[in-house]
Amino acid sequence: MGREHWIWLAMGVGPAAHNSGHILDKYGCAEEIYAQRHSLFDAGVFTKNQCRRLLTGTLESARQHVEQHFQMGVQIATMNENVYPPQLLDMINPPIALYYKGDLRSLHDKLCIGVVGTRKPSAYGIEVTKEICKQLVQEDVCIVSGLAYGLDSEAHRAAIVADVPTVAVVGTGLNVYYPAKNKQLQLLIEKCGAVVSEYPVEYPVDKSSFVQRNRIIAALSKGLCVAEARLHSGTMSTVNFALSYGRDVFTVPGSIFSPLSEGTNKMLKEGATAITAGTDILAYYGVICPESEKTKQEQPQQRLTDTEQKVLETLSMLPVGVEYICTKTQIAANQVMSALTMLELNGLIRQQAGRQFTKNI
Repeated sequence: MGREHWIWLAMGVGPAAHNSGHILDKYGCAEEIYAQRHSLFDAGVFTKNQCRRLLTGTLESARQHVEQHFQMGVQIATMNENVYPPQLLDMINPPIALYYKGDLRSLHDKLCIGVVGTRKPSAYGIEVTKEICKQLVQEDVCIVSGLAYGLDSEAHRAAIVADVPTVAVVGTGLNVYYPAKNKQLQLLIEKCGAVVSEYPVEYPVDKSSFVQRNRIIAALSKGLCVAEARLHSGTMSTVNFALSYGRDVFTVPGSIFSPLSEGTNKMLKEGATAITAGTDILAYYGVICPESEKTKQEQPQQRLTDTEQKVLETLSMLPVGVEYICTKTQIAANQVMSALTMLELNGLIRQQAGRQFTKNI
């Protein structure tokens, strides 16, 4: 009974509503709002558009909304349900409903660390992020990030390679893959963790929604780690959200001459905890850290599937495209793309410009 009321409220209030917290403070629950829906214009906490949507919306339309998403493989968690991540309740404007694919249990029973950073990192930033995340996932930490190009993607890949759940928060509907290049990565995250959004399934790319996405990354994380960030960037907005929610912030010292370290060095001056390894974060939270020898060991190479092996055998130091690989292996394009993604995650191949692929030395 209560679930459809919360879906009705979420549809009426809309995603990323600035006043969701005020609304809940005043009424307490969706059922109460529904009971008083004819007097919402006088309540002083709703916008006019929200009032109109709530008055025209019905519980039947809420049930249809849930069913439509279910048919597309998307589940919905509302604030009154146990599956809803409790960390989000620390927010001033929490999402009333959270759309997701995958499994949210990691957000309830694991140490969750947000790892974010610039979309165009240096080689230093990439290597630092990989090493930090490698050490975190060895202790079964859940990496939370935003599925963006650059350091977000590196963080998610480190978890997938270690077969540890990771959670991606996106700023679009879950059937809108952005950036498109990360579609295969998103599909892998759905299988070994979860992809979440506060937007309905077909919600398009909207620049403002990514800033709103950042507040959810910050809220879901016990602590936030940044390896590289420009002074004025989306990463710094995530840091500001984290601080406003009372989250811990960790950062890596960087060159004073690099624009990519301007944001992180500013964080250090303002009190962020300096780290040089993932084990520093683990020690901060009292997690039993691996011995230094253990952290230096290389991850054992994952056993390749037949498809991955065939794709790998077609590659050399000469860049080739997907069409060439499909022709040589007689394997369908979607299977080839999936195999290429896993081979790249395992460090066996490298993607070059123009979606060309080469084998790593």
